[in-house]
Amino acid sequence: MTQLDEITRPPHKGPGISPYRDAAMTPLDRVGLSQCGAGRFLDTDERQIRRWVAGDSRIPESVAKLLRVMKKFEIKPEDI
Repeated sequence: MTQLDEITRPPHKGPGISPYRDAAMTPLDRVGLSQCGAGRFLDTDERQIRRWVAGDSRIPESVAKLLRVMKKFEIKPEDI
C-alpha cells in the first residue's frame, strides 16, 4: 500500500468503525485545519469534508496529495 493509499483507501478497522475517519482527520490535524477550515481552504462545502471523515465519500486524489505535501514540508494553510 502506498502512502496515498493510506489516505484514499485505508484498511477496514472493524464493524461500525469508519475506515476513513483517521485517514481524513490525521492529515487535516497535522496541517492545522479543522473540518470547517478545510472546507474554506479547499473551496468545498463543510458537508463534503464531513463525508470524507465519515467515509461516505472518497477523498479526491488531488486533495490527498496536497495534504501529504503540506504535512511533509510542514506547510500551513496561511503559507499558501
